[in-house]
Amino acid sequence: MLCPGMMEVNLTDGAQSAEGRCIIAAPSGDRVYATWNCTGVHWVGCTGKFTLVGGTGKFKDITGGGDFQMRSDVVEYASKLQGDSLEAAAVGMAEWPALRYKLP
Repeated sequence: MLCPGMMEVNLTDGAQSAEGRCIIAAPSGDRVYATWNCTGVHWVGCTGKFTLVGGTGKFKDITGGGDFQMRSDVVEYASKLQGDSLEAAAVGMAEWPALRYKLP
């Protein structure tokens, strides 16, 4: 699973918001595409929506989604600022307690 995204963090109160897209690859090579967004507190985690938006092969026209939560514990900051933002790569965990999907 590859889920790149963008996160904004308020450095005063630690509030964060994030959004991104995911590609989930099956062993067969078929893929599922999803979007996600969440809000929360930096270093604690964020909760939000995970939405399945399509796919390839047997996952073509998949729909569904659900609530999810994620937390990033390890962050590597890039060496240069981009205007007012800092580029970073994060590693963490995500949980989907009740992910639902429908195949046509």
